[in-house]
Amino acid sequence: MDNGLITTHTLYHHHVRELKKAREAIEQTEKYLNPNSEHYLPAYIKRLEAIEKSDNDVALKISTAKTNFKNYTERANKAQQVLDKLPVTLTELAASNEVFLTPPNRQHECLYILDEETCHASCMGWESDEEIGETTVLFSGKHDIELVEEAQTDAVRVWHDNVMVNNLKITDHRTYDDAHRDAIQLIPPAKHKIVNGKKRRIGDQLAGTIMSDVCIRSCQIVAPNGPLQGIFASDGMHRNLRIINNDITTKGSHSISIAGLLTGGVISGNTLRQVDGNDAPQVLLYPARIGGNMADDGVVTILSFAHEKGHEVVEYGEVDTGSDANKLIGSDGKVSELLISDLRGNIPSDIAHLSLGIRNFHYHAYLNDFSGMTYADYAETDPTGALQLQAWLRLRYEEYTEGRSKGHPLGQPSYEQQNIAKRNLVPALDALREGSLNNEYLSEISHTAIRSFIMKRLAIMHGDVEPLKNLGGKNKRRELVLRFLLAE
Repeated sequence: MDNGLITTHTLYHHHVRELKKAREAIEQTEKYLNPNSEHYLPAYIKRLEAIEKSDNDVALKISTAKTNFKNYTERANKAQQVLDKLPVTLTELAASNEVFLTPPNRQHECLYILDEETCHASCMGWESDEEIGETTVLFSGKHDIELVEEAQTDAVRVWHDNVMVNNLKITDHRTYDDAHRDAIQLIPPAKHKIVNGKKRRIGDQLAGTIMSDVCIRSCQIVAPNGPLQGIFASDGMHRNLRIINNDITTKGSHSISIAGLLTGGVISGNTLRQVDGNDAPQVLLYPARIGGNMADDGVVTILSFAHEKGHEVVEYGEVDTGSDANKLIGSDGKVSELLISDLRGNIPSDIAHLSLGIRNFHYHAYLNDFSGMTYADYAETDPTGALQLQAWLRLRYEEYTEGRSKGHPLGQPSYEQQNIAKRNLVPALDALREGSLNNEYLSEISHTAIRSFIMKRLAIMHGDVEPLKNLGGKNKRRELVLRFLLAE
């Protein structure tokens, strides 16, 4: 059943998928291989052979039936081998606490992923296809998670609602300066709705979907030689997020860094340890952002939300620090109370040169437009934005492939940006030139560059853009980044 290519996020889900295919194969071949079935192929062949042998049509039917019988038998035998073998494998994965382990071909990127499919499979059991409700998924007690390969970025990714990550130990003794490496990364899952009997995507973390009811508790993270980010979330939003009693030592300052924390947040009892010679670690709360920042297209931050009648309230809430305060242990061993740096209501100074802020953001109206419009609808609603999208893609492609002039405020493109031009910008430009996206819903367009730019334009249309502050010498850089988004 397994063709050798593993495309799932985890080994467990891969094996569960193979089991499902095997059960389907047994069901589909049963009527042809079961002697008690009216479609039993050997009986059918025997009846044909009793007919006059000179009948060429009958001879062909016999040959076809024998070939089918052979193929069905082989398929059923392979399926049975899977059914005999894989339950043992799944039991072993569960017993060794490796349910969320990624396949070998993905471990250079991330070691453990708590995604929707694996979380559902682990709760239901491999033998069931029944839907489950809001069952809390637990990943607990694993003390040997270590990042060792040079290219490994994340240890654990939480990509599902209703998850508790408890009592893990994550170590990283590598020496590096690369950013965007995380011990535990939180990624809000994509949301869907049923439209005319079909499952349709509403949006993903870039569009601002909301992750709910996740708890990171009593984990130890040790990374004394590199700027590993401890508990980190950059895209989407988070409701009822609890980060409690974790112990984090990392060379970087982003020990706990969460963008888009809404109501129900608890950050309590955490201990952050400063590495000698490095900045003191912090607990940082950033405003939510829409659309990321793929190719110098700007960061759209959400500074406050509007209350929309008839919809669930979306807003930033107070953070509960509990009776057990967060504490900082300095490199000199001194212990002090650690306050939370709450930057959600303002554009953080470190990204002000490429950002704009939106207040009174109508989240539900925005998401309804993003998930309900086709590209043709969008181009008609925002013709300026559609033209600016193409202009931005063309300019960034030229800059990233040919370079910028000496002394350009945006600097020379990085190696990563050069790769973005090839992987993302060229296919996006081709799709727009061909006109193949007109009937696609915005939320289901596969080209991230197109999808994220339109998210930002729509977000701007559904809120009040805060007046840009004077950044002195950085004004020109900000203007070059934001001019496509702010064009009228």
